[in-house]
Amino acid sequence: MRRSHEVSEQGGFRLLLVTALVACLIGTSIRLFLAPAKIESFIRAKIESSPVRDNLIFGSAEISLADGWWPDIAVILRRVEWRVQSECSPN
Repeated sequence: MRRSHEVSEQGGFRLLLVTALVACLIGTSIRLFLAPAKIESFIRAKIESSPVRDNLIFGSAEISLADGWWPDIAVILRRVEWRVQSECSPN
């Protein structure tokens, strides 16, 4: 009985290719789901349906998934402005 030691004929190589393909698909879908443009539009929609819609303005939004050795999840808003509405005076 003759045994072949070629990599392409071993069963583990096929498993490696399938898992690499699945990992790429999952990574791409997560990256597309958490794109800054989608996050920004989601936050803007939530602010528009809230009572602070006239007071809160921000420039951009993104999600940070890691910052250091411990995994952190944060929503980062840049150029945030809170506008106070002035009361009308009868002058």
